[in-house]
Amino acid sequence: MLSIKELEWLSGTLKEIDGLLRGLSDFRAYPDLLHRDDEAVQSLLERIVHNVQNARLLSGKALDRIDGARESMVEQEQQAVRKARDETAHGSDLPVAPRIVRPPANIEQILMANPAGMREVVLVADHDPASLPATEAILTDEDYRVLSVRDAFEAVSIYARLWAAIDLVILDFSMPGLSGDLIFEELKAINPNVAVVISGGYTHPDKLSQMLSRGLSGFLPKPFTREKFLRQVQQVLAHRPLVRA
Repeated sequence: MLSIKELEWLSGTLKEIDGLLRGLSDFRAYPDLLHRDDEAVQSLLERIVHNVQNARLLSGKALDRIDGARESMVEQEQQAVRKARDETAHGSDLPVAPRIVRPPANIEQILMANPAGMREVVLVADHDPASLPATEAILTDEDYRVLSVRDAFEAVSIYARLWAAIDLVILDFSMPGLSGDLIFEELKAINPNVAVVISGGYTHPDKLSQMLSRGLSGFLPKPFTREKFLRQVQQVLAHRPLVRA
């Protein structure tokens, strides 16, 4: 089964192909042939245009099916996240996204790097087995405390439990199972003031624009340097809304 990212790529490719076919189906695309009186040439031109129009019909049907499949997959993912969030909220003594809450006393018992650190807690969600430990190492070297996850649902679950103790979320846009924009919306539902920095080698421009309008704190294209990454982290932490305990 294709992923949502792959379906989006196919959809974009088909739209480009349709644009090319639209140009080919226009008689004005053949100025040298339009003024030829040769019936054989005119017949050939008509067949070309007819076949191109048929190709556009096929590509249009394929595009409709791809868009339908993508919408269905997005809806299934949203339902799965809502279910996971509801189960997490039901099984926890803490309400989801209360306005005032004390951080859980057992936060160090969760897999945290540098639990004795003196700086903020950062949740890093990244499925890349190479970049995740590298990002964690940069943060712990600067005395941040770090929670690292490779699974989108785990990221949402941990944030639902510990949101008041987590100061910043570094989120890979291309997480398997849920895309970064969907995870971002789930985090916003838990805490409207969540500070999130999206990282990634490829990010859909329209989705990124929507996320920024919804309060995304920053975007960090991959690959990034240590200096640029730390500067982004420090800027976001310096301007994030504070949660009172």
